[in-house]
Amino acid sequence: MPGILERAGQTSIQNKLALFEEQLASIRSTTTEEEKDVESIGSILLDLYTQLEQLDNGNSEIAAIPTGFYDLDTILGGGLHRQELVILAGRPSMGKSAAAHQIAYSIAKQQNFPTLLFSLEMSKKQVVGRIAAAESAIPANCFRTGQMGTAQWQTLAMQMLDMELVPFYISDYFSNSVLSIGAKIKQAIAQYGQISLVVVDYLQLMSGGENEVRELGEITRRFKILARECNVPIILLSQLSRGVESRTDKRPMMSDLRSSGAIEQDADVVIMLYRDEYYNQDSPDRGIAEMIVVKQRNGPTGTVKLLFDAQYTKFKNLIKRE
Repeated sequence: MPGILERAGQTSIQNKLALFEEQLASIRSTTTEEEKDVESIGSILLDLYTQLEQLDNGNSEIAAIPTGFYDLDTILGGGLHRQELVILAGRPSMGKSAAAHQIAYSIAKQQNFPTLLFSLEMSKKQVVGRIAAAESAIPANCFRTGQMGTAQWQTLAMQMLDMELVPFYISDYFSNSVLSIGAKIKQAIAQYGQISLVVVDYLQLMSGGENEVRELGEITRRFKILARECNVPIILLSQLSRGVESRTDKRPMMSDLRSSGAIEQDADVVIMLYRDEYYNQDSPDRGIAEMIVVKQRNGPTGTVKLLFDAQYTKFKNLIKRE
């Protein structure tokens, strides 16, 4: 961009921006896709500037995708971001599956954005039953026994009429291959349009080799590549090691991730889920869950507190906002 600084220095801010766009648009128009594999900073700046303009104008295709949890969205810079790999980790029974399913369903319902869940542990009916319990405020155990009162049956029937219209898609076909899951994501994109979130539940079920650390590292790396390739945020659930149980303060840390080195390196965001009442029945934080953002490549870390209603397996914001 010869002379741009000298020329722009003598103009107003508006003229600078106009000149900037004109000059960089010229660079873009003469650049082929092959050449853009290695780009000049000038060409990249145009893409960045255009993206910022689109964000400022409220372009939903590139804006952050709200999770439905206000304080979590604040820490994450508005919500989930495309091309990012998010690790949601916790010890068994902390509610990580319920939280991830709820986020995926909330995005599909509130934003009308298609979302896709790969449930490697629970069947499709079990997943939908859990979501239906949370949505209809019918105790989760009723979906195991089928024993409900007349009012509950009526509530469920009405809720199902709403739920069937939500663009939320589930696969419970077990596969330990990222390649296979990637093919299904691309198939879903071709069939339903751009998918706004992919959830994979969960990481450790995809490993079975002798060297688990190396294998899990390869899996997370492939999921990171897949998130970029498909232009979609991926939430990958992960278990934590038993080391948590041996500490007085059982709040999880990054080092509690199994194969933590590889996962920490590949993940853009790492969130730990913790409920103190699981370990301490007399906890003053009964009914409170913590989402602890221990890593965020492009933002701050911090802790978000949510209400957890075990009867319906549902997470809720502490303060309702309009």
